[in-house]
Amino acid sequence: MEQCSLKLFKNFKNFLKIFLIISIFFIVRLVTYNPFRDKSVIVVGNSPRILGKNLGKFIDSYDIVVRINKFQIYGYENDVGTKCNALHVNECVSKKHFEKIFSKCFPKILWMGTRNKKRFCKKFEFSWDDWRIQEYHKYGHLTSGLSVILHIISMIGNRPLHIIGIGGHSEPGYYYDQTQKCIDKITHDMSHFHDQETEQEILKDLENSLKILRINV
Repeated sequence: MEQCSLKLFKNFKNFLKIFLIISIFFIVRLVTYNPFRDKSVIVVGNSPRILGKNLGKFIDSYDIVVRINKFQIYGYENDVGTKCNALHVNECVSKKHFEKIFSKCFPKILWMGTRNKKRFCKKFEFSWDDWRIQEYHKYGHLTSGLSVILHIISMIGNRPLHIIGIGGHSEPGYYYDQTQKCIDKITHDMSHFHDQETEQEILKDLENSLKILRINV
């Protein structure tokens, strides 16, 4: 009986050691995961100005291509490219749309950005300890594009982050939707939830300080 209890105690100690090692590994991975280090990175926005510029192959030449929310690839390959291994998703994006992007089109995602990781994981059924999913620093009520830019700048090092098709909603519509309904929604959201003037100033300061390099289109 005593030998059996001793054996159980030793097994428990071994289990506890393994559990602690695994826990430490996941915690370190969550904190230190950085797919942008030493990589060329471009953030591709949804501005309609990107249309007709035939920059698809140029965009695909980057190591990491970051796309935002309800982007579309098919039918726009010549202008926006085909590559996507990092993305930002608002929690308001439908689960059906997200699954269409993630599970069918781009299974090898390296990074996903969100404003609220807990809500993101619950809605899209990801494990909270998935280290690819990173929550932004609390920058305020910024648009998705600017939130993504500020987050990646903090991870990329001393090199400038390249951006294209991001204008802080200075252009109406998206390259895949330029209907009046879409333009009206953008106008409403900017006036109620965001500050376009402030965002333009932030983008200008980032550009002047060489933290971002805007690919002019």
